[in-house]
Amino acid sequence: MTPQGNFMILAPIVSSREAELRGLLDSMNEAPGWVNPNNPLVPFAQFDMLHFARFLILDDKTVGDLRIYGLPVRTYPLYLAFLGDIDGEEEAFLNELGG
Repeated sequence: MTPQGNFMILAPIVSSREAELRGLLDSMNEAPGWVNPNNPLVPFAQFDMLHFARFLILDDKTVGDLRIYGLPVRTYPLYLAFLGDIDGEEEAFLNELGG
C-alpha cells in the first residue's frame, strides 16, 4: 500500500505586491476556482504523486470580531499557502516539484 502524505508551505506576502500575486494566481486558472492542470507556472498534471493541491492567500477577515469581546484587534500579515495531498513522502514530491 502506498503511503499518503501531505504538505503545506507558507510564504509571507509583501502587501504592495498582493494585487500582482492575485493576478498571477488567476492566470493559472481556466475559470475562477478551476485550475488549468497544464498551466505553465505549476503544471499540476505532470505530478503523478499529486491528488490535490491548492494555492491560497491567508487573510483573516474576522479579527475585527474581537472588538465584541473588548479585546484588542491585531493586524496579521498576509501569507501565500501552497498545500496538497500526495502519494508517498513529502520530501520526494517537493524535490520533484522543484525540478
